Amino acid sequence: MDLCGKKILLVEDNELNCEIAHDLLTLTKAQVIVANNGEEAVKIFKNSKIGEINLILMDIQMPIMDGYMATKVIRELEREDSKNIEIIAMSANTFLDDIQKAKNCGMNDHIPKPIDIKKLMNILKKYN
Repeated sequence: MDLCGKKILLVEDNELNCEIAHDLLTLTKAQVIVANNGEEAVKIFKNSKIGEINLILMDIQMPIMDGYMATKVIRELEREDSKNIEIIAMSANTFLDDIQKAKNCGMNDHIPKPIDIKKLMNILKKYN
């Protein structure tokens, strides 16, 4: 899959998980921007140009600001792309209630952790 010219915001506090996801994403030739928590993700998105970031992969459990709150804050920003940016939850919690909670706070989809390359590529294909 060639995502050359696309920017993906990867939000992950665990260094190993971040490295694995980053390596998988670079296979697509997308530019990957990393945030270590939800607060950083909000700042990066808020300071980016409209439409600059094409997709956000958002961990759920993080220090400072979790993925649920970060998604809510991003969705409430007064930017024309804040309502439409695709935000994909990344979580080891895969029960239906967990997936529904992610969708209720404004996330578009969910990918289980540990990240499987085939599932990641299917998500990227679905939203690009």
